[in-house]
Amino acid sequence: MEIKKIVVGFFETNCYLLIENGHCLIIDPGKKADRIIAQINDLCVDGICLTHGHFDHIGAVDELAEHYGCDIYIDHEDEKLIRNCPYNQMNGYTGKIWHDVKNYQYDITKINDFSLKVIKASGHTDGSVLLIYKNVMFAGDVIFKGSIGRCDLYSGNDAKMHQSLKMIKQLDPDLVIYSGHGDDSRLADELAYNYYLR
Repeated sequence: MEIKKIVVGFFETNCYLLIENGHCLIIDPGKKADRIIAQINDLCVDGICLTHGHFDHIGAVDELAEHYGCDIYIDHEDEKLIRNCPYNQMNGYTGKIWHDVKNYQYDITKINDFSLKVIKASGHTDGSVLLIYKNVMFAGDVIFKGSIGRCDLYSGNDAKMHQSLKMIKQLDPDLVIYSGHGDDSRLADELAYNYYLR
């Protein structure tokens, strides 16, 4: 297993390539489809996986889906964000997905040979999810190194975020966290040092 991180866009969103046996999943391609394609090279793309529907995580989705002919996955509650620009905008920036999408199956979504454990983690948005594969967790904007995602945008909810954080405390502390922005971390370190998880 290999993970490539590609930082894209004005908000420096982390796009990830989850790679195994010549296949890959694209996670949160926020912008710069050409840079992402260059990193994929000759890998077979099995799907595009979204942790939530904000514009800075979806900007390159249509171009990549068109290029690779692959499926797009998102939680059903965030479909309203990817279809309606006013719901996912911030500071005048916005985005939209035109392609059809598929919804995650809970708790396991199988995409060819990738079996993702999908955990609902509302709070940043209603449809925010954690995607776990083996010993890694793609956390989107739910949790960052030393912090958590904001809850003041459309469908954000402080109470739901609190419940999601309580749930995260019960996960395997050895999980490596790949967040939507910033550096990666380990859940054990976040449990020890992240104020919001104490």
